[in-house]
Amino acid sequence: MADPTALAAAFWARFRADGGVDRAAVRALAGLAIGDGEQTARAVAVLFGEVVEPLGDAFGVAEAHAYVDVFAEVIDVARRHPRAAAIDRGLADLGLTNGQIAARGHRWLDADPAPVEGELRLAVVLSKVTLGAEIFQAATIVDALLARYPGCRVLFVGPEGSRGVFLGNDRVDFRAVDYPRRGDLLTRLAAWPAARAIVREATAGLPEASWLVVDPDSRITQLNLLPVAPDARTRFFPSRTIQRPGIERLGELAADWAHGLFGTRGTPTVWLTADARAWADRLLAQLRPHARLWAAVNFGVGANERKRVGPDFERAVLRGLIADRLGVLLSRGVTDGEVAATNALCEGLAAEGVDVVHLPPDGDPVALAAPGQRQLVTWQAPTERMAALVAAADLHVGYDSAGQHVASAVGTPGVTAFVPSAGPRFVRRWSTWGRGPARVVVVEPGGTDTATAVRQTLAAAADLLAAAATRRR
Repeated sequence: MADPTALAAAFWARFRADGGVDRAAVRALAGLAIGDGEQTARAVAVLFGEVVEPLGDAFGVAEAHAYVDVFAEVIDVARRHPRAAAIDRGLADLGLTNGQIAARGHRWLDADPAPVEGELRLAVVLSKVTLGAEIFQAATIVDALLARYPGCRVLFVGPEGSRGVFLGNDRVDFRAVDYPRRGDLLTRLAAWPAARAIVREATAGLPEASWLVVDPDSRITQLNLLPVAPDARTRFFPSRTIQRPGIERLGELAADWAHGLFGTRGTPTVWLTADARAWADRLLAQLRPHARLWAAVNFGVGANERKRVGPDFERAVLRGLIADRLGVLLSRGVTDGEVAATNALCEGLAAEGVDVVHLPPDGDPVALAAPGQRQLVTWQAPTERMAALVAAADLHVGYDSAGQHVASAVGTPGVTAFVPSAGPRFVRRWSTWGRGPARVVVVEPGGTDTATAVRQTLAAAADLLAAAATRRR
Protein backbone atom coordinates (compact mmCIF):
# COMPACT_ATOMS: atom_id res chain seq x y z
CA MET A 1 0.00 0.00 0.00
CA ALA A 2 1.30 3.45 -0.91
CA ASP A 3 2.40 5.77 1.87
CA PRO A 4 0.29 8.97 2.18
CA THR A 5 3.30 11.13 3.00
CA ALA A 6 5.18 9.83 -0.04
CA LEU A 7 2.18 10.60 -2.26
CA ALA A 8 2.01 14.16 -0.90
CA ALA A 9 5.74 14.54 -1.52
CA ALA A 10 5.27 13.37 -5.11
CA PHE A 11 2.51 15.93 -5.59
CA TRP A 12 4.67 18.80 -4.30
CA ALA A 13 7.72 17.69 -6.26
CA ARG A 14 5.74 17.91 -9.50
CA PHE A 15 4.00 21.18 -8.58
CA ARG A 16 7.23 22.90 -7.61
CA ALA A 17 8.98 21.64 -10.71
CA ASP A 18 6.53 22.83 -13.36
CA GLY A 19 3.26 23.89 -11.69
CA GLY A 20 1.56 20.67 -12.76
CA VAL A 21 -0.58 18.31 -10.70
CA ASP A 22 0.45 14.69 -10.20
CA ARG A 23 -3.03 13.32 -10.73
CA ALA A 24 -2.04 9.73 -10.07
CA ALA A 25 -0.62 10.65 -6.67
CA VAL A 26 -3.73 12.68 -5.80
CA ARG A 27 -6.09 9.88 -6.83
CA ALA A 28 -4.11 7.31 -4.84
CA LEU A 29 -4.17 9.57 -1.78
CA ALA A 30 -7.93 10.16 -2.15
CA GLY A 31 -8.50 6.42 -2.36
CA LEU A 32 -6.57 5.87 0.87
CA ALA A 33 -8.67 8.58 2.56
CA ILE A 34 -11.85 6.50 2.26
CA GLY A 35 -12.64 3.90 4.89
CA ASP A 36 -11.95 3.30 8.56
CA GLY A 37 -8.93 2.85 10.74
CA GLU A 38 -5.64 4.49 11.50
CA GLN A 39 -4.29 4.35 7.93
CA THR A 40 -7.37 6.12 6.59
CA ALA A 41 -7.18 8.80 9.29
CA ARG A 42 -3.55 9.40 8.39
CA ALA A 43 -4.39 9.67 4.68
CA VAL A 44 -7.18 12.17 5.42
CA ALA A 45 -4.80 14.25 7.53
CA VAL A 46 -2.21 14.25 4.75
CA LEU A 47 -4.70 14.98 1.95
CA PHE A 48 -6.22 17.99 3.69
CA GLY A 49 -3.41 19.10 6.00
CA GLU A 50 -0.46 18.66 3.62
CA VAL A 51 -1.97 19.19 0.17
CA VAL A 52 -5.38 20.91 0.06
CA GLU A 53 -4.98 23.39 2.92
CA PRO A 54 -1.46 24.54 1.96
CA LEU A 55 -2.71 25.20 -1.58
CA GLY A 56 -5.57 27.29 -0.22
CA ASP A 57 -3.52 29.06 2.45
CA ALA A 58 -0.99 30.25 -0.14
CA PHE A 59 -3.59 32.69 -1.55
CA GLY A 60 -1.85 32.46 -4.91
CA VAL A 61 -3.38 32.13 -8.37
CA ALA A 62 -1.30 29.10 -9.39
CA GLU A 63 -1.98 27.34 -6.09
CA ALA A 64 -5.72 28.02 -6.29
CA HIS A 65 -5.96 26.58 -9.80
CA ALA A 66 -3.96 23.56 -8.64
CA TYR A 67 -6.48 23.22 -5.79
CA VAL A 68 -9.22 22.99 -8.42
CA ASP A 69 -7.42 20.24 -10.31
CA VAL A 70 -6.62 18.37 -7.11
CA PHE A 71 -10.13 18.45 -5.76
CA ALA A 72 -11.71 17.56 -9.10
CA GLU A 73 -9.68 14.33 -8.94
CA VAL A 74 -10.61 13.82 -5.29
CA ILE A 75 -14.32 14.19 -6.14
CA ASP A 76 -14.00 11.80 -9.08
CA VAL A 77 -12.44 9.13 -6.86
CA ALA A 78 -15.01 9.67 -4.13
CA ARG A 79 -18.11 9.56 -6.34
CA ARG A 80 -17.20 6.07 -7.57
CA HIS A 81 -17.36 4.56 -4.08
CA PRO A 82 -20.52 2.63 -3.10
CA ARG A 83 -20.99 4.84 -0.05
CA ALA A 84 -21.08 7.96 -2.24
CA ALA A 85 -24.28 7.27 -4.14
CA ALA A 86 -25.86 10.57 -3.07
CA ILE A 87 -22.80 12.52 -4.22
CA ASP A 88 -22.64 10.74 -7.58
CA ARG A 89 -26.38 11.15 -8.11
CA GLY A 90 -26.19 14.87 -7.38
CA LEU A 91 -23.29 15.40 -9.78
CA ALA A 92 -25.04 13.33 -12.45
CA ASP A 93 -28.19 15.46 -12.04
CA LEU A 94 -26.02 18.49 -12.78
CA GLY A 95 -24.36 16.76 -15.74
CA LEU A 96 -20.91 17.20 -14.20
CA THR A 97 -18.14 14.84 -15.22
CA ASN A 98 -14.62 15.10 -13.83
CA GLY A 99 -13.36 17.28 -16.69
CA GLN A 100 -16.41 19.54 -16.48
CA ILE A 101 -15.98 19.95 -12.71
CA ALA A 102 -12.41 21.15 -13.16
CA ALA A 103 -13.15 23.43 -16.13
CA ARG A 104 -16.05 25.01 -14.29
CA GLY A 105 -13.91 25.50 -11.18
CA HIS A 106 -11.22 27.34 -13.11
CA ARG A 107 -13.84 29.67 -14.58
CA TRP A 108 -15.22 30.51 -11.13
CA LEU A 109 -11.78 31.44 -9.84
CA ASP A 110 -11.28 33.90 -12.67
CA ALA A 111 -14.84 35.21 -12.91
CA ASP A 112 -15.86 38.78 -12.16
CA PRO A 113 -19.36 38.23 -10.74
CA ALA A 114 -22.20 40.27 -12.14
CA PRO A 115 -23.97 42.72 -9.82
CA VAL A 116 -27.27 41.44 -8.47
CA GLU A 117 -30.32 42.97 -10.12
CA GLY A 118 -33.77 43.36 -8.65
CA GLU A 119 -34.95 42.90 -5.07
CA LEU A 120 -34.07 39.70 -3.25
CA ARG A 121 -36.55 37.96 -0.99
CA LEU A 122 -34.18 35.21 0.10
CA ALA A 123 -30.39 34.92 0.24
CA VAL A 124 -28.92 31.55 1.15
CA VAL A 125 -25.42 32.00 2.59
CA LEU A 126 -23.17 28.99 2.99
CA SER A 127 -20.88 28.51 5.95
CA LYS A 128 -17.12 28.93 5.96
CA VAL A 129 -17.23 26.19 8.68
CA THR A 130 -14.55 27.64 10.98
CA LEU A 131 -15.92 30.24 13.40
CA GLY A 132 -13.31 32.92 12.77
CA ALA A 133 -13.85 32.77 9.00
CA GLU A 134 -17.60 32.80 9.61
CA ILE A 135 -17.36 36.16 11.32
CA PHE A 136 -14.60 37.64 9.20
CA GLN A 137 -16.04 36.81 5.78
CA ALA A 138 -19.50 35.23 5.81
CA ALA A 139 -21.00 37.59 8.41
CA THR A 140 -19.46 40.57 6.60
CA ILE A 141 -21.35 39.57 3.47
CA VAL A 142 -24.55 38.92 5.45
CA ASP A 143 -24.25 42.39 6.98
CA ALA A 144 -24.08 43.92 3.49
CA LEU A 145 -27.05 41.85 2.29
CA LEU A 146 -29.25 42.88 5.19
CA ALA A 147 -28.42 46.54 4.64
CA ARG A 148 -29.15 46.46 0.91
CA TYR A 149 -32.37 44.39 0.96
CA PRO A 150 -34.57 45.37 3.91
CA GLY A 151 -37.27 42.93 2.81
CA CYS A 152 -34.89 40.00 2.37
CA ARG A 153 -34.40 37.08 4.73
CA VAL A 154 -31.10 35.28 5.01
CA LEU A 155 -30.90 31.52 5.40
CA PHE A 156 -27.51 30.56 6.79
CA VAL A 157 -26.45 26.96 6.21
CA GLY A 158 -23.61 25.62 8.33
CA PRO A 159 -22.49 23.67 11.40
CA GLU A 160 -24.35 24.10 14.67
CA GLY A 161 -21.48 26.00 16.30
CA SER A 162 -22.02 28.89 13.87
CA ARG A 163 -25.63 29.48 14.92
CA GLY A 164 -24.58 31.78 17.75
CA VAL A 165 -23.10 34.31 15.34
CA PHE A 166 -26.58 35.13 14.03
CA LEU A 167 -28.94 34.41 16.96
CA GLY A 168 -29.47 38.08 17.75
CA ASN A 169 -30.84 38.94 14.29
CA ASP A 170 -34.42 37.92 13.62
CA ARG A 171 -33.97 38.26 9.85
CA VAL A 172 -31.48 35.39 9.75
CA ASP A 173 -32.70 31.80 9.80
CA PHE A 174 -30.33 28.90 10.37
CA ARG A 175 -30.20 25.34 9.05
CA ALA A 176 -27.55 23.05 10.48
CA VAL A 177 -25.31 21.02 8.19
CA ASP A 178 -22.40 19.24 9.77
CA TYR A 179 -18.99 19.43 8.12
CA PRO A 180 -16.96 17.12 10.34
CA ARG A 181 -13.28 17.84 10.68
CA ARG A 182 -12.83 14.22 11.63
CA GLY A 183 -13.85 11.13 9.70
CA ASP A 184 -12.95 9.97 6.24
CA LEU A 185 -13.22 11.80 2.92
CA LEU A 186 -16.78 10.64 2.22
CA THR A 187 -17.94 11.79 5.66
CA ARG A 188 -16.75 15.30 4.85
CA LEU A 189 -18.19 15.37 1.34
CA ALA A 190 -21.58 14.25 2.67
CA ALA A 191 -22.19 17.86 3.75
CA TRP A 192 -22.69 18.80 0.09
CA PRO A 193 -25.84 16.78 -0.78
CA ALA A 194 -27.31 17.81 2.59
CA ALA A 195 -26.73 21.51 1.84
CA ARG A 196 -28.00 21.14 -1.72
CA ALA A 197 -31.23 19.58 -0.45
CA ILE A 198 -31.75 22.49 1.96
CA VAL A 199 -31.26 25.04 -0.83
CA ARG A 200 -33.67 23.24 -3.16
CA GLU A 201 -36.31 23.05 -0.44
CA ALA A 202 -35.89 26.70 0.60
CA THR A 203 -36.11 28.07 -2.94
CA ALA A 204 -38.86 25.81 -4.30
CA GLY A 205 -41.66 27.91 -5.72
CA LEU A 206 -39.83 31.22 -5.47
CA PRO A 207 -39.46 33.34 -8.60
CA GLU A 208 -35.93 32.80 -9.89
CA ALA A 209 -34.94 36.45 -9.70
CA SER A 210 -36.01 36.70 -6.05
CA TRP A 211 -33.37 34.45 -4.50
CA LEU A 212 -29.62 34.00 -4.52
CA VAL A 213 -27.01 31.65 -3.10
CA VAL A 214 -23.87 33.31 -1.76
CA ASP A 215 -20.89 31.00 -1.43
CA PRO A 216 -18.15 32.79 0.56
CA ASP A 217 -15.66 30.05 -0.45
CA SER A 218 -17.31 27.42 1.72
CA ARG A 219 -15.66 24.14 2.64
CA ILE A 220 -19.01 22.52 1.92
CA THR A 221 -18.62 23.24 -1.82
CA GLN A 222 -14.80 23.19 -2.10
CA LEU A 223 -14.21 26.26 -4.31
CA ASN A 224 -17.78 25.83 -5.60
CA LEU A 225 -16.78 22.62 -7.40
CA LEU A 226 -19.84 21.08 -5.72
CA PRO A 227 -22.58 23.60 -6.59
CA VAL A 228 -25.76 23.82 -4.52
CA ALA A 229 -27.70 25.98 -7.04
CA PRO A 230 -27.62 26.92 -10.72
CA ASP A 231 -24.68 29.11 -11.64
CA ALA A 232 -26.98 32.00 -12.61
CA ARG A 233 -28.33 32.09 -9.04
CA THR A 234 -24.93 31.74 -7.36
CA ARG A 235 -22.27 34.26 -6.42
CA PHE A 236 -18.92 32.86 -5.33
CA PHE A 237 -16.39 34.90 -3.32
CA PRO A 238 -12.98 33.82 -4.70
CA SER A 239 -11.07 34.35 -1.48
CA ARG A 240 -7.97 32.51 -2.74
CA THR A 241 -7.45 34.65 -5.84
CA ILE A 242 -9.24 37.97 -5.30
CA GLN A 243 -7.05 41.06 -5.59
CA ARG A 244 -7.96 44.65 -4.79
CA PRO A 245 -5.44 47.54 -4.86
CA GLY A 246 -4.46 48.50 -1.34
CA ILE A 247 -6.63 45.85 0.33
CA GLU A 248 -5.10 42.77 1.92
CA ARG A 249 -7.34 41.51 4.74
CA LEU A 250 -10.03 38.99 3.91
CA GLY A 251 -12.70 40.88 5.82
CA GLU A 252 -12.07 44.03 3.80
CA LEU A 253 -11.89 42.03 0.59
CA ALA A 254 -15.25 40.42 1.40
CA ALA A 255 -16.74 43.84 2.13
CA ASP A 256 -15.45 45.25 -1.16
CA TRP A 257 -16.68 42.20 -3.10
CA ALA A 258 -20.13 42.52 -1.51
CA HIS A 259 -20.21 46.22 -2.41
CA GLY A 260 -19.63 45.30 -6.04
CA LEU A 261 -22.60 42.91 -5.96
CA PHE A 262 -25.10 44.74 -3.79
CA GLY A 263 -23.90 48.35 -3.59
CA THR A 264 -23.50 48.15 0.20
CA ARG A 265 -20.53 47.31 2.43
CA GLY A 266 -20.67 45.11 5.49
CA THR A 267 -18.35 44.68 8.43
CA PRO A 268 -17.48 41.59 10.49
CA THR A 269 -20.43 41.20 12.85
CA VAL A 270 -21.77 39.01 15.64
CA TRP A 271 -25.45 39.59 16.38
CA LEU A 272 -25.63 39.13 20.16
CA THR A 273 -28.80 38.14 21.98
CA ALA A 274 -30.06 40.10 24.97
CA ASP A 275 -29.79 36.94 27.11
CA ALA A 276 -26.11 36.44 26.21
CA ARG A 277 -25.31 40.09 26.94
CA ALA A 278 -27.12 39.92 30.29
CA TRP A 279 -25.18 36.80 31.31
CA ALA A 280 -21.84 38.41 30.44
CA ASP A 281 -22.76 41.66 32.20
CA ARG A 282 -23.75 39.80 35.38
CA LEU A 283 -20.49 37.89 35.33
CA LEU A 284 -18.34 41.01 34.89
CA ALA A 285 -20.32 42.88 37.53
CA GLN A 286 -19.32 40.23 40.07
CA LEU A 287 -15.69 40.43 38.99
CA ARG A 288 -15.14 44.20 38.78
CA PRO A 289 -14.62 44.59 42.55
CA HIS A 290 -11.60 42.27 42.24
CA ALA A 291 -10.00 43.99 39.22
CA ARG A 292 -11.04 47.14 37.38
CA LEU A 293 -10.06 45.73 33.97
CA TRP A 294 -10.58 42.19 32.65
CA ALA A 295 -8.92 40.50 29.69
CA ALA A 296 -10.60 37.66 27.83
CA VAL A 297 -7.81 35.25 26.85
CA ASN A 298 -8.20 32.39 24.39
CA PHE A 299 -5.29 30.15 23.53
CA GLY A 300 -7.36 27.85 21.31
CA VAL A 301 -5.96 27.13 17.85
CA GLY A 302 -8.80 25.26 16.16
CA ALA A 303 -6.85 21.96 16.19
CA ASN A 304 -4.02 23.59 14.20
CA GLU A 305 -1.01 23.36 16.48
CA ARG A 306 1.12 25.33 14.02
CA LYS A 307 -0.68 28.47 15.22
CA ARG A 308 0.45 27.96 18.81
CA VAL A 309 3.54 29.62 20.26
CA GLY A 310 3.66 27.25 23.24
CA PRO A 311 2.91 26.81 26.94
CA ASP A 312 5.88 28.87 28.13
CA PHE A 313 4.57 31.85 26.16
CA GLU A 314 1.03 31.33 27.42
CA ARG A 315 2.08 31.03 31.05
CA ALA A 316 4.25 34.16 30.85
CA VAL A 317 1.50 36.21 29.17
CA LEU A 318 -0.98 35.23 31.88
CA ARG A 319 1.55 36.11 34.58
CA GLY A 320 2.21 39.46 32.90
CA LEU A 321 -1.46 40.39 32.61
CA ILE A 322 -2.05 39.54 36.26
CA ALA A 323 1.08 41.49 37.29
CA ASP A 324 -0.37 44.49 35.43
CA ARG A 325 -3.46 44.18 37.68
CA LEU A 326 -5.77 42.81 35.01
CA GLY A 327 -8.18 40.06 35.84
CA VAL A 328 -8.03 37.19 33.36
CA LEU A 329 -11.03 35.38 31.83
CA LEU A 330 -9.33 32.32 30.36
CA SER A 331 -11.23 30.16 27.89
CA ARG A 332 -10.80 26.47 28.61
CA GLY A 333 -11.04 25.78 24.88
CA VAL A 334 -13.16 23.42 22.82
CA THR A 335 -11.21 20.21 22.24
CA ASP A 336 -10.08 17.79 24.94
CA GLY A 337 -6.49 18.76 24.18
CA GLU A 338 -7.20 22.48 24.66
CA VAL A 339 -8.98 21.83 27.96
CA ALA A 340 -6.09 19.69 29.19
CA ALA A 341 -3.56 22.37 28.22
CA THR A 342 -5.60 25.05 30.02
CA ASN A 343 -5.86 22.92 33.14
CA ALA A 344 -2.08 22.42 33.13
CA LEU A 345 -1.51 26.18 32.85
CA CYS A 346 -3.90 26.84 35.72
CA GLU A 347 -2.37 24.21 37.97
CA GLY A 348 1.06 25.77 37.51
CA LEU A 349 -0.20 29.30 38.18
CA ALA A 350 -2.21 28.18 41.21
CA ALA A 351 0.94 26.59 42.62
CA GLU A 352 2.59 30.02 42.31
CA GLY A 353 -0.20 31.62 44.34
CA VAL A 354 -2.56 32.87 41.65
CA ASP A 355 -6.23 32.65 42.66
CA VAL A 356 -7.88 30.41 40.06
CA VAL A 357 -11.63 29.73 39.82
CA HIS A 358 -13.31 27.45 37.28
CA LEU A 359 -16.83 28.38 36.20
CA PRO A 360 -19.05 25.33 35.62
CA PRO A 361 -20.01 24.48 32.02
CA ASP A 362 -23.43 26.13 32.46
CA GLY A 363 -21.72 29.45 33.26
CA ASP A 364 -23.39 29.82 36.67
CA PRO A 365 -21.27 32.43 38.49
CA VAL A 366 -22.08 30.95 41.93
CA ALA A 367 -18.45 29.77 42.17
CA LEU A 368 -17.37 33.43 42.26
CA ALA A 369 -19.11 33.95 45.61
CA ALA A 370 -16.45 32.00 47.52
CA PRO A 371 -13.66 33.97 49.24
CA GLY A 372 -10.67 34.81 47.06
CA GLN A 373 -8.88 37.44 45.02
CA ARG A 374 -10.41 36.41 41.69
CA GLN A 375 -7.33 36.84 39.54
CA LEU A 376 -8.02 34.16 36.92
CA VAL A 377 -11.41 32.67 35.98
CA THR A 378 -11.74 29.87 33.44
CA TRP A 379 -14.88 29.32 31.43
CA GLN A 380 -16.50 27.42 28.58
CA ALA A 381 -19.52 28.72 26.71
CA PRO A 382 -21.45 28.37 23.46
CA THR A 383 -20.68 30.81 20.66
CA GLU A 384 -23.20 33.48 21.63
CA ARG A 385 -22.05 33.64 25.26
CA MET A 386 -18.40 33.52 24.27
CA ALA A 387 -18.91 36.51 21.99
CA ALA A 388 -20.88 38.39 24.66
CA LEU A 389 -18.13 37.80 27.22
CA VAL A 390 -15.49 39.13 24.81
CA ALA A 391 -17.75 42.14 24.18
CA ALA A 392 -18.05 42.82 27.92
CA ALA A 393 -14.30 42.47 28.54
CA ASP A 394 -11.81 45.31 28.26
CA LEU A 395 -9.27 43.40 26.15
CA HIS A 396 -8.86 40.19 24.18
CA VAL A 397 -5.58 38.29 23.86
CA GLY A 398 -5.11 35.13 21.83
CA TYR A 399 -3.80 33.39 18.77
CA ASP A 400 -4.94 33.60 15.14
CA SER A 401 -8.28 31.94 15.74
CA ALA A 402 -11.94 32.80 16.26
CA GLY A 403 -11.35 35.00 19.31
CA GLN A 404 -9.48 37.73 17.43
CA HIS A 405 -12.32 38.09 14.92
CA VAL A 406 -14.98 38.07 17.64
CA ALA A 407 -13.15 40.86 19.47
CA SER A 408 -12.82 42.96 16.36
CA ALA A 409 -16.47 42.42 15.43
CA VAL A 410 -17.84 43.42 18.86
CA GLY A 411 -15.45 46.36 19.30
CA THR A 412 -13.12 45.00 22.00
CA PRO A 413 -9.41 45.89 21.68
CA GLY A 414 -7.45 42.78 20.78
CA VAL A 415 -3.90 41.48 20.55
CA THR A 416 -3.15 38.52 18.29
CA ALA A 417 0.04 36.48 18.62
CA PHE A 418 0.33 35.32 15.02
CA VAL A 419 2.62 32.46 13.98
CA PRO A 420 3.08 32.83 10.18
CA SER A 421 3.27 29.10 9.49
CA ALA A 422 1.78 29.60 6.02
CA GLY A 423 3.85 32.66 5.07
CA PRO A 424 3.53 36.45 5.22
CA ARG A 425 0.62 36.66 2.77
CA PHE A 426 -1.40 34.40 5.09
CA VAL A 427 -0.77 36.85 7.94
CA ARG A 428 -1.89 39.77 5.80
CA ARG A 429 -5.05 37.95 4.71
CA TRP A 430 -6.07 36.84 8.21
CA SER A 431 -5.06 39.88 10.26
CA THR A 432 -8.30 40.96 11.82
CA TRP A 433 -10.38 43.97 10.78
CA GLY A 434 -13.52 45.49 12.23
CA ARG A 435 -14.79 47.84 14.90
CA GLY A 436 -12.30 46.86 17.60
CA PRO A 437 -8.75 48.29 17.55
CA ALA A 438 -6.23 45.51 17.04
CA ARG A 439 -2.52 44.76 17.20
CA VAL A 440 -0.77 41.80 15.60
CA VAL A 441 2.42 40.42 17.11
CA VAL A 442 4.13 38.21 14.51
CA VAL A 443 6.00 35.37 16.18
CA GLU A 444 8.34 33.80 13.64
CA PRO A 445 8.75 30.04 14.16
CA GLY A 446 12.31 29.53 15.32
CA GLY A 447 13.04 33.23 14.83
CA THR A 448 11.32 35.00 17.74
CA ASP A 449 12.32 33.93 21.22
CA THR A 450 9.61 33.44 23.82
CA ALA A 451 10.70 36.35 26.01
CA THR A 452 10.52 38.78 23.08
CA ALA A 453 7.10 37.48 22.02
CA VAL A 454 5.79 37.88 25.57
CA ARG A 455 7.22 41.38 25.90
CA GLN A 456 5.70 42.48 22.56
CA THR A 457 2.32 40.98 23.40
CA LEU A 458 2.11 42.64 26.81
CA ALA A 459 3.31 45.96 25.40
CA ALA A 460 0.64 45.84 22.69
CA ALA A 461 -1.99 45.07 25.33
CA ALA A 462 -0.86 48.01 27.47
CA ASP A 463 -0.93 50.35 24.47
CA LEU A 464 -4.47 49.33 23.54
CA LEU A 465 -5.73 49.75 27.10
CA ALA A 466 -4.08 53.16 27.38
CA ALA A 467 -5.68 54.25 24.10
CA ALA A 468 -9.07 53.02 25.29
CA ALA A 469 -8.70 54.98 28.53
CA THR A 470 -7.84 58.11 26.57
CA ARG A 471 -10.95 57.71 24.39
CA ARG A 472 -13.13 57.31 27.48
CA ARG A 473 -11.79 60.60 28.87
